[in-house]
Amino acid sequence: MFTGIIKEIGYIQNVYRGTHSLQLQIRCQKTLSSLTVGESVAVNGVCLTVIRREKSFFEAQVMRKTLERTTLTNLSSGTAVNLEPALSLSSFLGGHFVTGHVDGVGWIEAIHTDDIAHIVTIRIPPELAPYLAPRGSVALDGVSLTVAAIENLRIEISLVPHTWQNTTFQHRNVGDPINVECDILARYVEQLLRPPAGGGKENRRPFTPKSPFAELLRKGGFLDSVQNEEALYEEY
Repeated sequence: MFTGIIKEIGYIQNVYRGTHSLQLQIRCQKTLSSLTVGESVAVNGVCLTVIRREKSFFEAQVMRKTLERTTLTNLSSGTAVNLEPALSLSSFLGGHFVTGHVDGVGWIEAIHTDDIAHIVTIRIPPELAPYLAPRGSVALDGVSLTVAAIENLRIEISLVPHTWQNTTFQHRNVGDPINVECDILARYVEQLLRPPAGGGKENRRPFTPKSPFAELLRKGGFLDSVQNEEALYEEY
């Protein structure tokens, strides 16, 4: 488990490619002090296991399924990556709960500035749209961020100067792919709305416009992007 608060920017030192796998050698400083072999570390938002630790770098392996679902297959020597060690029970939770299990890959469509802020527009896969909401949380390349706006499969985020300068966003360009992990709470909401296994529509949990659960979703902004709210209740 992680928080989406990046510890430091590391750099790929070597990439050893297998038939359907990678072994990454990552150079860093601050992150190494809290890493031991067998521990988890988030690399651009992807949870990996440390298999080797030396004075100036660590190594981690990436399997086929992870390569298919994330941007790690594009890494090469010299590439900057966001690093975050795993959350401990005594850690300060400054972002939101991030699992390191990437949901899909988005694409940067625009980057511009607004006074001190950097505004980034990202096109997201259609299957992730239901899990994103205005003012909700999202992890992009492992960075905990707030969705400023969402429309037509595009989300807009606003980065303060500190986040821009201390993450790999400063190296990003239009057209770059980016790892997207939706807020885990949205996943649990979906699970709560699903009928029991093997059950029909008559066995679904009550979900009406006046139900406490619907009101909670409305207050949290999860229904803001639903054009036809009544159709949602009919669906569930």
